[in-house]
Amino acid sequence: MDAIDLHVHSTFSDGTLTPSELVSRAKQFHLAAMALTDHDTIEGIPEAVQAASEQNLELVPGVELSTFWDEKEIHIVGLFIDYTDKSFQKELESLRDVRRNRNITMCEKFTQLGIPIDYSDMEKEYADAVITRAHFADYLLKKGYIKSRNEAFDRYIGSNGPCYVPRKKMPCAEAICLIKNAWPCLVRNSLSSAL
Repeated sequence: MDAIDLHVHSTFSDGTLTPSELVSRAKQFHLAAMALTDHDTIEGIPEAVQAASEQNLELVPGVELSTFWDEKEIHIVGLFIDYTDKSFQKELESLRDVRRNRNITMCEKFTQLGIPIDYSDMEKEYADAVITRAHFADYLLKKGYIKSRNEAFDRYIGSNGPCYVPRKKMPCAEAICLIKNAWPCLVRNSLSSAL
């Protein structure tokens, strides 16, 4: 039986490889299919679809949404989404705005500690990404403020760190509805008939 990976992140969120590089890596490991499931973004999917078609790999369009339930953070992966759906794209854009505002506040906290971080510099450094705490760790390492990415989380941006800012998350039920509404009709109809 062929192997598949249905939870992969690219440089468009907190991964270290571009969508095209991920497809090449999947082929290198003889995967039959992979799903690109970046955090709160589908921006990398067109590149992944193109690369997958060139390398004869099945690409499952996906997304990973950060949600909460009973005061706990839960990440929900949605697969087989219609990444061209305009209303879905608009909802994800609003999630990115929330994340951007959080990141700006984190930059302000770093600056107050004597570690000046200009968010516009980070946006230039990670131009195609939804900037996450992993990017903050990478940025701090590149600038020489820390010796390892783990140190960034341990000292500054872990959930108890002085620069950590909690991010507003959508309720689980809302995320599930968002994903269901982004399924192509074919997927919705086949799931309905299976139930």
